[in-house]
Order: sequence, then C-alpha cells, then structure tokens
Amino acid sequence: MTTPSVETSPPTKRGPVTGWLDPARLLNVAWPVYIELMAGVIASIITVVWIARLGGPALAAVTMAATLENVLMAVILAVSGGTTIVLSRAVGASEYGQLRSVLRAAFRITIAVTAVICAVLFVLREPLAKLILGSDEASAVRLSVDYLTIAVPGIAVFYGQHLVDSTFKANGDTRTPMRMAILSNVILVVADPILIYGWLGAPRLGVTGSALALVASRAVTLAVTWWLYKRSPLVLEMSAAPDARRPPDPARSARSSGSACRWEWTSWYGWPPAC
Repeated sequence: MTTPSVETSPPTKRGPVTGWLDPARLLNVAWPVYIELMAGVIASIITVVWIARLGGPALAAVTMAATLENVLMAVILAVSGGTTIVLSRAVGASEYGQLRSVLRAAFRITIAVTAVICAVLFVLREPLAKLILGSDEASAVRLSVDYLTIAVPGIAVFYGQHLVDSTFKANGDTRTPMRMAILSNVILVVADPILIYGWLGAPRLGVTGSALALVASRAVTLAVTWWLYKRSPLVLEMSAAPDARRPPDPARSARSSGSACRWEWTSWYGWPPAC
C-alpha cells in the first residue's frame, strides 16, 4: 500500500532587508530632523559671530557654555527619544486613551531631570568655569559665571521644547519641530545684536545679553510650539478618546477577595478559613 504524497507549498521567497522600507517615505521624515539638529549648531555659530567682537574672554565664556549645553543635550534626547517611541507605539495601535498617562509621566520625568541639572549647575557654575577655562583666566571665568547665571535656568525651556517636539514626531510630524528650530534662530539673529550691543535703544549687556537673547528666543518658540500642540491632531484624538482602563492588579484582587472571604467566614462561623 502506497502512502499518498503530501503536496507542500514552495517556501516563500524573502525580499531584501529593506524591501518593506520605502526610501522616499523615510527621507520625507528624516530630512526635517536633520535640519532641526543643524539649527542647534547654527544657533551656537550665530552667538559666536556676534560675541566675537567683544574679545577673547567673552568668546571663551560663550564657547564653554555652548560645549556644556551640547553635553546636556544628550540627557534630554534620551528622555524625549523614549517618549517618542512610547507615544508612537500607542498612536500606531490607536490607543489614544493611554497617551495622557504617558505624557504625564514624561512631563514629571522632565521636571525632575531639569530640576536636578539646573540646581547642580547653578551651584557649581563658578567651579566648573574655573575647571574648564583655568583659574588664571579671571576675566573669562567671571563672564562665564554671568552667562551661566542666565543660561542655566533657561535649560528648562530647552528641555521643554524637546519634550513638546516629541509629541509631533510620535505622530509622524517632523516638519513642525524643524520650523520651530528655524523660528528660534531667526529670533536669535535679531535679538543678539539688540541685547549684546544695545541696538535700538536697548541697554548694552554684552555676554549677559547673549544669554538673554538665547533664552528669550527659545521661550518665544516654546510658546508658539505649545500653541500648535494644543491644536494638533494628536491632542484632538486624545480629547475624543476615553480614559484607558488600568489592568487589574492580581495581588490587590487576591487581598480583596481574601479579606472578604475572611469576613464572611468570621461572621458566620467565628473562625477564618485558609484563603
């Protein structure tokens, strides 16, 4: 007796690794991110160009502060990057009810990180300036302290901008953060000479004016970004979605059922069961 042959379908051919990836779509999302990151570098260049006329100590102070900010950027990129990933996962699953809790958690983490960094840097701004610039550079150290006195509290605005930008990126919108970065640079180009050199009747503030111009440009940009965020499709979807239900806690359920069971047996028989 012969066994009937079993027809097997031929194995499916796998496409190339990038077969599912559309380069055009990837480029459409990626190039605004590149422009946004370059805008941060350009902002430092703008400040250096305007401050260079004040001499070597002023230039050293601003350059030191810009380098320190680049180091601190890694911290907020970790927070905002994680927020973008979690938000995009919920957006992809259309679980808009969970977004509110995710955003609240990201907001609290950003506040905690910002408070710690700002407090530590504000207290250590003079020792840090002496460590980087050298104790013998008294003029540069003094100017660095003046700059950091304004710039360190402004880190809160810098971190807040990255957090709000992550909400747009999670929804596939990378052009709004790019436009906001360009807007910040445009404001900085105008505000720098006004506050540094006292143009248009403003007081001549020098290095302190440079820090004020940077923080002011970011504060105005953050206000505009927040206004756009409140009217974004993501917020509209969150407003229409019901609150996400929390999954039941097995331990809590066991405690509740156990206490009810003990109460029932104690009330009727006078002794607790082995629940």
